[in-house]
Amino acid sequence: SFESIEKDSLQNQVNISTPFKYLPKKWINAIWADPDGTLWFGIQKELYSFNPKVKRNYKLPYNALVRKVRVISNEDTVLFNGAYNQKDENNRYVISLNQSEKQILKLPYRFNRLVFEFSATFFEKEEDIQFSCFLEGLDESWSLWNNEAKATYTNLREGNYTFKVKVRNVYGTESTIAEYKFSIAPPWYRTILAWILYAI
Repeated sequence: SFESIEKDSLQNQVNISTPFKYLPKKWINAIWADPDGTLWFGIQKELYSFNPKVKRNYKLPYNALVRKVRVISNEDTVLFNGAYNQKDENNRYVISLNQSEKQILKLPYRFNRLVFEFSATFFEKEEDIQFSCFLEGLDESWSLWNNEAKATYTNLREGNYTFKVKVRNVYGTESTIAEYKFSIAPPWYRTILAWILYAI
């Protein structure tokens, strides 16, 4: 990794490494400093620059997005396609990323194999963006960070679930958490009526 040393408002030396996380993880062939402080990096056949006078907030918030939820089946049923239709205060339909209570699906038990696809509203070095998922109602902890923009769950039992995903960008900043709620009904042989019949 690469870092520069700058002075803060109290004239203390501070190591700055965040801006350089954008550089590819390859051998740096050459570094050149211009008189104005701009650094130039020659990395194989690519050229990168860093101007310390340009200040940037690398902690700006951005969103994780659940883009699609589909059922693994012969029908390949899509349950969610990235946004919701909701009525505003003027009774007009608008696009929303927030799931209302009425939009929480109760799935039949045969729909217990699901694929979740996701992305983020951050577009720098998208190949280095990492995701972590958590299915509330099944998982005990968040998944390890990885570059896979989808998660598959199979053989889910009946119950209430909330799928959650968060994103970490190339600068190490985490996104907000996106959610998709759903429930799965029990198979007929585990319904209340079935248990009553078993007891007779």
